[in-house]
Amino acid sequence: HIEDDKRPTRLAMTWDDRVSFELTESMQIRKIVFLEGTDSASSTSASGGKEDNFDADAAIATGELGQLVPELLEALGGEMQLGAGGTSAPKAETQLVEDESAPF
Repeated sequence: HIEDDKRPTRLAMTWDDRVSFELTESMQIRKIVFLEGTDSASSTSASGGKEDNFDADAAIATGELGQLVPELLEALGGEMQLGAGGTSAPKAETQLVEDESAPF
């Protein structure tokens, strides 16, 4: 594929053996899977309610993603500084079309 000048558009990654995800060409994080400690089956609380499991899962997911995102940004070269002169997307050309039959 490399010899045919093809480039990857998605990259499956695992962070710290705790979170698996897919990084897209547009730098979106998709298909997030927490590898340990966030599924409801492993959550054991005294009351055992679904709400308690959801709250625990949400808290753990927030903590994990809060650590993953800064490390991923750093691994990808860090954030660009405002006005650093990165490549800009081409501007789409728009035309104003007057339509005399428009209802308003």
